[in-house]
Amino acid sequence: MKKVVLYGDSNTYGYDPRGILDRRYPKDDRWPDLLSKNPAWDIRAYGLNGRTIPRNNAEFAYLDQILMNTAPFDLFVIMLGSNDLLYMMEPDISFVSACADRMLTYLLGRSCIRGDGSKLLLLAPPPFQIRDSYSAVHNQVSLSFADTYRRLSEAYHTHFADVGQWNIEISYDGVHFTKNGHHTFAKEMDQVLTDIFIPTHGAAL
Repeated sequence: MKKVVLYGDSNTYGYDPRGILDRRYPKDDRWPDLLSKNPAWDIRAYGLNGRTIPRNNAEFAYLDQILMNTAPFDLFVIMLGSNDLLYMMEPDISFVSACADRMLTYLLGRSCIRGDGSKLLLLAPPPFQIRDSYSAVHNQVSLSFADTYRRLSEAYHTHFADVGQWNIEISYDGVHFTKNGHHTFAKEMDQVLTDIFIPTHGAAL
């Protein structure tokens, strides 16, 4: 069994934008809980509504607490950046990239990771689909998540996946996953973990 730690925002928490069940989907409709049904994975989920990429000492201290609580682990999965863009009146992907760069540098310096990029999986969030004129620029800038995070992943030799390629169904607010979206995400994520831990390409027959 591989221990996989998930560090993300409301889409990892399972936020339900319809405002039912304490604004959270039931366990059977949240991708981390769906993923944990595979006995190959020991899933530890740390999703928080509104979370941004760590920027200050308090946020990095909390990240350290997660690392201490879960180490040793086989993979630390990060899906952040959406809120960083959403909170900006003039969204700037270079700012998000700089924050993500600092976070990755910090993580690779922790004793439980020791510079091993293979213990990190960086997920590029799906682009926004917000239906109002104010957010048109946010939608456009969010299209850059994939290329931006791919470059960071290559620079730090981490694993990478572009969630924007998974055809995740997004709710009416243009940001959060629907129930169906969570099920699709879990299926795709399960395949990503399988490819990382149980590679078959090039195996001898």
